[in-house]
Amino acid sequence: MRRFPARSLAIALTLATSAVAALPARADAPPVTDDGAKALAAAIKDGLARWFPKPKEGGTEMRWKGEPKATPAGDHYDVALPPLTVVNDDGSTAEVGSVALTVKPQEGGTHAVTAVLPDTVPLLDGGKPSATIRIGQQRFSGVWSGTYESFLSVDANYGDLSVTSDKKSGGKKGDAKNGSLTIGAVTMAGELKPDGATSNGATTWSGPGALSISNVRVLDDQKKDVMTLAGLTAEGTYTRVDLARSSAMQRLVQAHAAAGTEPPPAELMSLVQGMMGGGSFRFGLSGLSGRNPDDGSRFALAQFTSHGATEDFDKPTASATMGFEMAGLEVTPAVAPQGFLPDRVELQLSLAKLPTASLWQALADYASLAQAKGSDEEEEDDEEEAAAPDPQAEAIGNRLVGAMAAVGSELRIDKLLVNAPAASGDMTGAVRMAANTAYGAVGGATILLRGLDAAAKALQPKPGQKADKDAKDTLGVIAMLQAFGQAGKDASGNEVRSYKIDLTDSGQILLNGADMSALMGSGAPTEPAPTDKKAPKKL
Repeated sequence: MRRFPARSLAIALTLATSAVAALPARADAPPVTDDGAKALAAAIKDGLARWFPKPKEGGTEMRWKGEPKATPAGDHYDVALPPLTVVNDDGSTAEVGSVALTVKPQEGGTHAVTAVLPDTVPLLDGGKPSATIRIGQQRFSGVWSGTYESFLSVDANYGDLSVTSDKKSGGKKGDAKNGSLTIGAVTMAGELKPDGATSNGATTWSGPGALSISNVRVLDDQKKDVMTLAGLTAEGTYTRVDLARSSAMQRLVQAHAAAGTEPPPAELMSLVQGMMGGGSFRFGLSGLSGRNPDDGSRFALAQFTSHGATEDFDKPTASATMGFEMAGLEVTPAVAPQGFLPDRVELQLSLAKLPTASLWQALADYASLAQAKGSDEEEEDDEEEAAAPDPQAEAIGNRLVGAMAAVGSELRIDKLLVNAPAASGDMTGAVRMAANTAYGAVGGATILLRGLDAAAKALQPKPGQKADKDAKDTLGVIAMLQAFGQAGKDASGNEVRSYKIDLTDSGQILLNGADMSALMGSGAPTEPAPTDKKAPKKL
């Protein structure tokens, strides 16, 4: 298989969730009629053309053979999408076939939808069989809003998924390209409901969404594991979503995609701004392991989680948080001296008092600048010109920095923890944007390192032996950290080095009270730099 074939499976699953087009909205549930079937088929045909336009240059193309067919069947319509071939830019194809839908009209311009994909999808390379996608179990249902062209709820489950090579292994044993991929289950669920709030007079929607993938295995042609993943989860919540804006943006993007053009950034940003009040996400994976068939190296990660949230992006000032946790990392052969590979890492950051209008304006300005440069670019600049600062981009950045300083935007390191068997450390701190200061910001941080003395002792070579380069480099770093840190004891009586760092309004950088500006080559200016004409100095 020339490329990872799960891409075609992902396209097929996406198709099952986005094939229903805009339908006429009615307060009551419209009857199922022959005329309704014709209107439904026409609407889906229009939707397929808008959702999956033919790419102008390269990219993946959806080729439909025929037109959608809708037939009245009691209280719903039976719909057959035209047979689909997915054509990749390298010429390889996925023969998806026809997707079957049921569409039941409901009150308020909504429709209850179910979808069934073909249980086998052949993949061809150069017109010859390359691989086969198989779906052992499947269930998809959802509620589609014709008004907003969006699913208001989704409940789906796909099980016993596999992608197997149809090629005979002509290379060396253990070839992953001629192996297989299996997935135990993929589940999706989500629901948006009116939340009682409004945006520009339009009702807004809020609700959760989730995706789960379990028991993933990639096998080589000898059926040996190349990669395994016990589970992957993605969860999110959406707050005050303006579906009318979302629908308008989709229409704008679709119209320009069909014309082979890019949407004007100003028009696009006017729709994005205020589209959603906030949201949160949490992504996690467990039981990840892998093996490189070429050199036999291995890795394993017991757990990884990332998370984040945004609030009040439809109000004058907003906030955001982000972070991750990692545990149980193992790499063979070792990539760090024994005992120094972190087995646990945690990071938690937060941003506060973000000026939303200025942020949106900066994004629109950057997008307009990028679009203008892209349309004017006829040939590549030389390296010096490419590396030169862009005055227009700098001006946009300066305006944003000035706006953040005016409201006192903050970046906080709520937690940074790195733990290894030989040593550990943690850090907390905060920086606040401030006008009329040397660097445009003031703040500080505290770092605590534990186990440095024991780690240095453990790295010393045994009598009659010499330390290798990695050990020497590590000992050099430890010696520097020992010299700059303030020695002490923690609550448990263990040795600890502390580092209190402060950035003052006059531009001093203090370490445990000592001015380190000269050592760092950034002596403090004699007076604060004005913020209305020049940007603050870069750290």
